[in-house]
Amino acid sequence: MLEASQYDDLRSFLQACINTIKKTHPSLSNAAIAKRLDISSSTFGRIANSEVDTSFNNAVSIARKACGNEESVQSFIDKFFPQMKGTFDKVYAGNKDKSFVQVEAESYLEDSTTHEIMMMAMTETGVSEGQILEDFGKRGLNILAELKEINLVQLTATGNYKNPGSNFGQKTVQKLIRNLVSSNYELSAFGQKDNWLSLQWESVNAEVVGPKLIEICRRATQEIRTVLNDPKSKGNDVIWTSMGMDTLNKLGANNSSWNSAGEVLQ
Repeated sequence: MLEASQYDDLRSFLQACINTIKKTHPSLSNAAIAKRLDISSSTFGRIANSEVDTSFNNAVSIARKACGNEESVQSFIDKFFPQMKGTFDKVYAGNKDKSFVQVEAESYLEDSTTHEIMMMAMTETGVSEGQILEDFGKRGLNILAELKEINLVQLTATGNYKNPGSNFGQKTVQKLIRNLVSSNYELSAFGQKDNWLSLQWESVNAEVVGPKLIEICRRATQEIRTVLNDPKSKGNDVIWTSMGMDTLNKLGANNSSWNSAGEVLQ
């Protein structure tokens, strides 16, 4: 098992991770592995050759695929991205014991035609074949069979299929929100059902406003999680909610201190 503590620098650790992935999947080319990790082939090649440093997101994707358990990934983050630890503690204040969904599963969450099935499988109750057939027809059953074959969903004692992972990388969150707003937000029902979509922006001092909005988002996330995890809330309806904020112009991590931890997972 790869351990970050055995390596002196990030480049050599990621190179070892990639070598491990290649040994585990000998039939996959560099391009195929890069595609699965959502990293460009050219960037992946330079990382594999230990030629460049890379972003936090790319590094985490590679480490997650190679290490195979969250403790090793967390050790990797603590050593090579120590500035992220405080951010993780805040983001995962009520979700620290939840594992990350498998890297392969994220491609299904990002896909506009399969994200609903994966989301249903990742709920507390999971999803049944009957429910998939009713909602998605035979095509849905074919997708479920594919997910079973690559072990992304497992049959539980209740007869439903589940994927136990619950945390995703930022790239997946971004694409999943895009799919949900595009495909699963009912515009015609606004004002007639409990759905909500809003957007606000203004020219402000990011150094002043940014920290306040981040804190609001963190508090709201905790409140939403409390409602969703309340035993009295349990049911068969899958309800989604999301939040996001950023600057219209890309300030960059080095130009702004209000979110100095950079990219996070959630």
